[in-house]
Amino acid sequence: MAEKTNRTGLWIIGAWGGVATTALVGLLNLQKKLVQPVGLTTELPEFSDIEMPAWSEFVPAGYEIRDFSFE
Repeated sequence: MAEKTNRTGLWIIGAWGGVATTALVGLLNLQKKLVQPVGLTTELPEFSDIEMPAWSEFVPAGYEIRDFSFE
């Protein structure tokens, strides 16, 4: 039997992909260890006792709430 993997959903709504694209590029770079988590709120001492999900556990998804067409 396969080992259970924890996952945490990251659901981003709206903004025509501008915010989502930036957030996902950052997440992918963190997952691949291409960047350090410098400047993130979760890296502050106030959060050191909180068990946060690993970057690899985040599963991104999203939805656009505005009605638009690419035509």
